[in-house]
Amino acid sequence: MPSRIMVADDNPGIRMLLQTILRYREDIIIDCAKNGSEVIALSNSNHYDLIILDIRMPDV
Repeated sequence: MPSRIMVADDNPGIRMLLQTILRYREDIIIDCAKNGSEVIALSNSNHYDLIILDIRMPDV
């Protein structure tokens, strides 16, 4: 079963950089969130093995 990772940052450049670095692994599913509301919605509907989280984001 592949690992599932959430990248949560309001800066689109940082989200893209982390997603680019992580996507070279075939056994990883990557979800991205751009604000606190998306983080909550995604975490309520999925199980994550790792969340890379910017602690200063809008909406929460």
